[in-house]
Amino acid sequence: MHIERVPNRNSLPALLLGQSDREEGKVRKRTLANLSKLPDDVIEGLRILLKGGSAIDRLESAFEIQRSLLHGRVAGVLGTLKNIGLESLISDRASRQRDASHRDAGWHALSTPPQNWSQHADYRQILSRH
Repeated sequence: MHIERVPNRNSLPALLLGQSDREEGKVRKRTLANLSKLPDDVIEGLRILLKGGSAIDRLESAFEIQRSLLHGRVAGVLGTLKNIGLESLISDRASRQRDASHRDAGWHALSTPPQNWSQHADYRQILSRH
């Protein structure tokens, strides 16, 4: 089974659910249903199901957040390193030494938080791992 988009001259294309078979060496196509009036997200869901995928009721129900790390300060430090050109002073090319200096700068940003972060549970978890 497949979903086929058939162009129309003066209107939107028709979306048809079809099936292809071989009979006596020739391909036979059959239209099973006209899907043109269905919303785009339903059509996309059907395409995924026809390709062997699975359907979920809501996207949020498919994922569970295991942990969320604080990263804004690290991104700020690394962005500043790049903006002021300190990154190229360490090394012109990507290397283990440059990566290590980035990691150390990012870790320093996390390990010296503002005072009000000391009460944050996620922050205490991050520090306990290192």
